[in-house]
Amino acid sequence: MKKILLVLSALLFFFGCATVRKTDMEVKDLIKSAMDNNQTEIVIVTYSGVIKNNPSDMDAYKIRGMLYWRQGEYEKAIPDLEKVLTADPKDEMVRETLGDAYCEYGFTFRWKGEYDRAIELLDKSIEINPKYYRPWFYRGRTYWLKGDKVKGLADYSKSIELDPGFHWAYNNRGATYSENHEYDKALNDFNKALEIDPDGECAILAYRNRGDVYTAKKEYTKALADYTRCLELDPKNTFAYLFRANVCLATKNYTKALTDYTKCVELDPKLLSAYLGRGSVYTAMKDNEKAIAEYSKCLEIDPNNINAYYLRANIYLGDPYRDNGDYNKAIEDYSKCIELDPKYANTYYQRGIAYEKMKFYSNAISDYNILLELNPKDSMGYFRRAFLLSARGDTVGAINDFNKMQELGDESEYLYTNRGNAYMLKGDYELALEDFSKSVKKGAHYQPALGKGIIYYLQGKFDLAVKQLDLSLKRDKNAPAYLYKILICKETKNEADIPGIVAEAEKFLKREMKKEKDDSINYSNLAQIYCEAGVKIDEALELAQKALGMSDGANNSYVLGLCLYKKGNFGKAIENMEKIREIKNADTWYYYRLGCCYKESGNIEKAKEVWQEGLKINPVYRFILGELEKIK
Repeated sequence: MKKILLVLSALLFFFGCATVRKTDMEVKDLIKSAMDNNQTEIVIVTYSGVIKNNPSDMDAYKIRGMLYWRQGEYEKAIPDLEKVLTADPKDEMVRETLGDAYCEYGFTFRWKGEYDRAIELLDKSIEINPKYYRPWFYRGRTYWLKGDKVKGLADYSKSIELDPGFHWAYNNRGATYSENHEYDKALNDFNKALEIDPDGECAILAYRNRGDVYTAKKEYTKALADYTRCLELDPKNTFAYLFRANVCLATKNYTKALTDYTKCVELDPKLLSAYLGRGSVYTAMKDNEKAIAEYSKCLEIDPNNINAYYLRANIYLGDPYRDNGDYNKAIEDYSKCIELDPKYANTYYQRGIAYEKMKFYSNAISDYNILLELNPKDSMGYFRRAFLLSARGDTVGAINDFNKMQELGDESEYLYTNRGNAYMLKGDYELALEDFSKSVKKGAHYQPALGKGIIYYLQGKFDLAVKQLDLSLKRDKNAPAYLYKILICKETKNEADIPGIVAEAEKFLKREMKKEKDDSINYSNLAQIYCEAGVKIDEALELAQKALGMSDGANNSYVLGLCLYKKGNFGKAIENMEKIREIKNADTWYYYRLGCCYKESGNIEKAKEVWQEGLKINPVYRFILGELEKIK
């Protein structure tokens, strides 16, 4: 019955519309009646008939256009409403409706990712009704999605100007300020949004966004409060759990972080950030097995997730200052990262360290080269490359890299200490002493004093050398200082002091062995001290063999060679010491010792060859110059 009455009403309207235009109220009543009685389609069909019979009937276009608009069929509504507005530019109801139709129609293209088309339609909406706040807001959002934050901010501000109570505009403008790191402005906007809407849909996002700002400002207590309030309003807000977990991770509340990351996984089993976060928690807790499992789970969901490969590789790499990593797996994961993103600069740095650990030094240098091509301002990239170049005899290249670090603003004690070492290896002792002095001013660690002590020893200034070596030991116990003190005692015929020095070194290194059972350097250092002191040679040999079994580095091979040399086994000694030459080590001391082995074995020409090679690195090395003088 209602259907019949409505149709009759529409027909009565049809027969009367040719002579009398309907008021806005009458049009609204008809549309409301059609919508309330689910007769929209019938009325649209009726007025389509009206238009067919009388193409100049503007009321028919108006009613049909507004019905299309109410149904969200904006593409159909716009032509009808355009026709009416052209005929009567003063029809404000049509102007507002048409403006909104363009606005909503434009925003549908925003969802499709067709941003230019969306902006074109939103421009039209603003042109028709410039005082309508919503198209400004939608266009601001669209500009933001296109990456034009300046225009986005301008449109959000215009939307607020037109409707100061529109909370979403404050929220979105605040989010844009936050991305620009304008945190005070962002907080003002989020506060205003929450003042207008303290517990609605917008409030959920505003609390979360404000929590993000507090997190960026490291105001973690406030951030936690906002994420918690967000979850009170929306207990299934996955990202609020995620971001709260991130704050808990940052504040080392690992138990709470795990709880929130796990809740994320429950709400969204494919949320990769939750697995990555849980992996980071386990990494911080030093539970590497569980961390690897989390990153591996992430890769099951997304086999191309570069972050999971990178973080898992970091665990495989282990401590860069110890030989405790699974370097093959680390390199495999870092290589996958590079395959996925060849411009992921830091991956080359990390893989370079893994190659160093595997003794693939050329590969490591190659990775550092690529890193520095991608990021010429990576100070640590220059540092790692300089360290390798210096160790392999290219002290000039190393010094150039250290100088580049200084150009980039690095004035750290580590720069001066390591550049000082490079100058020392090169034989530029005065420049080395200058750098070591600068390092001392930056920090009171043992290395610059040790470096000075070694230089004074190499120059034959034994009193100054002992003073610096003692200062180095006072700052931090270290094996090289004990070793050089023993060498000075031998050269100055002061052998009576050697047993006391050996005892101190032995006590220190055995304590280190207990603390770091897997660190080969402590075993090889004690073996070298025994050999140079001429004591416990058999025990030294056992220590050297153990060190080499733990890590087959060139230094451990040298120490084993030294032990064999002391036992008179020159052939085996030479075989082990030659590994230093294979990697082109820059420490001329090794070449001096290797030459002595050849000399003792009767191969003077080979000894001269090795010593000449050492002089190419350090032309003023007094021990080699002395030996060559003896055999003229």
